[in-house]
Amino acid sequence: MSDPKHKRFDLTDVERAAWRSGLLATALLLPLDRLPEAVARPLLWLSLGLLLVRPMYQLRAPAQLWRRLTGRRELVVSLVLGAVGAAAWASVPGALDPTVAGAAALTLSWLLFRAWLIAIWSDWSDLVTLAKWVIGVGLVVVVLGWLQAAADLAGWPSSLTGLLPRYSHTATFVVPRPQATALEPLYLAHYLFIPLGLLLALWLGRWQRRLVSVAIVAVMSLMVATGSRGGLLGLVAVGLLTGLAWLWNWPGGRKVAVSLAVTGALTLIVLG
Repeated sequence: MSDPKHKRFDLTDVERAAWRSGLLATALLLPLDRLPEAVARPLLWLSLGLLLVRPMYQLRAPAQLWRRLTGRRELVVSLVLGAVGAAAWASVPGALDPTVAGAAALTLSWLLFRAWLIAIWSDWSDLVTLAKWVIGVGLVVVVLGWLQAAADLAGWPSSLTGLLPRYSHTATFVVPRPQATALEPLYLAHYLFIPLGLLLALWLGRWQRRLVSVAIVAVMSLMVATGSRGGLLGLVAVGLLTGLAWLWNWPGGRKVAVSLAVTGALTLIVLG
């Protein structure tokens, strides 16, 4: 008898290897803002091409392809991502600079299409593997960020640290604002929300809490060190949501979580 795991998607080894390679490339490229365009563009197209192998392979079984695209979860994903893309394009005509807004909408559409591919065509093992890669790459970036800050404090030149001179502790800041592999510190902070969210999910799931807690502290402290206002505000929001999720899992904590959520929402409405 054939293995039911392989029979489920009817995938060849080549197709699966291409798909996993596309997922790995996606995880690796997420934080690499500083790659030259001549290098980044081919890599982005290559990674997208690898992800397209799976849906192209499914064309050999039209009935199976149709069932996958019209499943309840798949339709919800398609509608949500499609609505975000449609809203972006709808805002272009009324923008102050339609050209810039159009470029931004095009970039967002590119990202949404990649997210759609991953959401629709990944099985559970693919998602687990991608999460591991994203967390692993994120922790490497965190280590690089802290090493960059330490080297700057030690007086190393920017040519070695990779830190832009305007973010050095010798400029206008008492401490350096690490940027690691990102173009700007704020971009680093924004990227780190991705591995942080996955780490918090592990923490809430009580998986290796001590180890995960250390990783969460390292990520959050680097986000604070970037000095990004958006990052700091985001951390406050993440902290509140994580607290509510933690209360939700406690006996009798759901009423407290709901009360706090309603109080917070009403406070925002009044203050707004």
